[in-house]
Amino acid sequence: MTADILRFDAASEQYRLDREAFKLKVKGKTTREIAEEQQRSMGEVNASLARMVGGVTPNLRAEAVVLDMTRLDELNAAYYQRAIDGDIEAGHFILRLQERRARLLGLDAPLRSDRPLDEVTETETSTERITRLLDVLAGKKDQTIDGEIIDGEGQGSDNGTSDTEGNSGGDDPDGEL
Repeated sequence: MTADILRFDAASEQYRLDREAFKLKVKGKTTREIAEEQQRSMGEVNASLARMVGGVTPNLRAEAVVLDMTRLDELNAAYYQRAIDGDIEAGHFILRLQERRARLLGLDAPLRSDRPLDEVTETETSTERITRLLDVLAGKKDQTIDGEIIDGEGQGSDNGTSDTEGNSGGDDPDGEL
């Protein structure tokens, strides 16, 4: 990527156009109207606006969310009772406010798992997985016995099995590690 080197007077003129475009945008003009007024392309106007606005920092984003949440709270307070009293339009407006609030707070983001939260089970930690895989690479056999003990069955029985399906613990019948 190469940068264009501008002479001072050209840079000064560019900055003037950028500021003027930004002021017009703040006043509510569309990009097309600004482009026509400044006799520039819409791409040039968009570039000017991008230079004037700069990047959105995490602090600026957080402040914007707080400000929007405050505004939503004020609007909610103004329309909520009317919605409760049966005003259909106010009810729709309150629902739109709630949708906006959910989007701002990330509540509409998809869940990371299809399982309900009450079904979450313990999973293997990264350290446990690394240790297990190193043992596999070193040729050590997994001494873990898969299965479920029900009412004391399989504990010290004479047939040498240790789970309800009769698998001995040494080899994995499914070929899995």
